[in-house]
Amino acid sequence: AGAEPNEGHRICHELQRRGLVNHIITQNVDGLHLRAGSPRDTVLELHGTLRSVTCQNCGTTTERQALQHRLEADNGDWLHVARTGPTEVSNPSPNPSPNPDVNSNPNPNPNPNPNPNPNPNPNPKP
Repeated sequence: AGAEPNEGHRICHELQRRGLVNHIITQNVDGLHLRAGSPRDTVLELHGTLRSVTCQNCGTTTERQALQHRLEADNGDWLHVARTGPTEVSNPSPNPSPNPDVNSNPNPNPNPNPNPNPNPNPNPKP
């Protein structure tokens, strides 16, 4: 939050000012090239920005801090649990895993039918 543009950001801006560089392409999401003076329309932030977020559904862009306030207001119970920890588990898993990417289902086949042949008649007539 307290990051400031460094010499590299300022040099990029100076190169733009002198007409030696037209655009800056950055992987940074902190907006420091803009804060160093580079015009917004000349900085391409490949991975987005921390300043704003865009709805993937409707394309609306909003300031990140405004969204944060909305998320906190809409999810007060979750925020309390996130800060203090759960007091009870409402739906415990029969095989809990500390890694949410691990499938705790002992049967990796999602098809409950053990017969791989979808045809119920094993001897069809020609």
